Amino acid sequence: MLHQNTTTLVTKLNRINHFRSLIFAGNGNGVIGYGKGKGNDFEESMKAAQVNLKKNLIVVPLDHFCPLVKPISASYNGFELRLFPRTQGMNAWGSPVIAHMLLLTGITNVKFKLIFRNLNPYAMVYAYFKTVTQLRTPKELCESEGKKIYRQHWGKPAQFQRIHTPDSLL
Repeated sequence: MLHQNTTTLVTKLNRINHFRSLIFAGNGNGVIGYGKGKGNDFEESMKAAQVNLKKNLIVVPLDHFCPLVKPISASYNGFELRLFPRTQGMNAWGSPVIAHMLLLTGITNVKFKLIFRNLNPYAMVYAYFKTVTQLRTPKELCESEGKKIYRQHWGKPAQFQRIHTPDSLL
C-alpha cells in the first residue's frame, strides 16, 4: 500500500465520497507491478487496485551478483530518481518507501537519490518504473557494446584462498 486518498464532491443535496488507492507488489526476483483503483469505499478501491496490479505486471532483467551495472536515472512530473551501484550493502537514506520497492524488485547493493518539490506518490511510482525498466544485466550490456564477459569465480580472489591438499599428494 503506497497511498490512499479520499475525494469529496459537494452537491446541493449531499456529499459524495470517492476513494483512491495505489499499491505496489514485487516478488524479489524481478517481477513487479503497481495498481491504481477507485471506488465508493476503501475495500472497493483496493479490489480495483489489485485487479489493475495484475494487469500491470512487468519483468525486470536482474543479475543477482551484479544488479546494477551503471548509474541510471529517470524523471516524471518533477520527481527524479537516480540509482547508483554500490559494492556492498544498500544505502536507504532518505526514503524507506523507495528502499522497500527496490528490495521487492530484487535490487540490492544500490544507492539512490530523490529530487522533488512536492511528494506525489503517483509521480514517484511512474519515475520508479521508468528507472527500473532501464536496467541491463552485465551480459546484455557487454553484448550491446561488443565486449566479452568472463565469470569464473564469484568468491574471494585466488590470492586469499587456501588450497588444501592431502598429505599423500605432497
